[in-house]
Amino acid sequence: MQYSEQAEHAFLRSLGLSVFSHALGAVTWPRVKIVAEFLGPAYFEDRLKVELRVKKIGETSVTYTSSIKGPSGSVAICETVCVCCTHSTGAPTAGSPRNLVKTSIPPSIREKLREFLS
Repeated sequence: MQYSEQAEHAFLRSLGLSVFSHALGAVTWPRVKIVAEFLGPAYFEDRLKVELRVKKIGETSVTYTSSIKGPSGSVAICETVCVCCTHSTGAPTAGSPRNLVKTSIPPSIREKLREFLS
């Protein structure tokens, strides 16, 4: 899972986007769903290849799929759903301890993501 997360971060940075910021109004992408199927072993110091794809772009979320391959073949396939949120003012709540508010994906970000939709 960590490899998929690192691939997602590298992808967002390649688009010129921040992975996380504490700034008021900044966009961040918490994961709300992760499904993984482990297919084979990966061993210490194996070189792994992670392929990340944008599967779906919703109004407020992005779904990624990733496949992880090692020297012996497939290691795992993952699907991750991330929700577009911004930091808001006010006291944290039980459901949102960091003052995150779900928001529509900004058009400029949506366009960048759309180029990679598979």
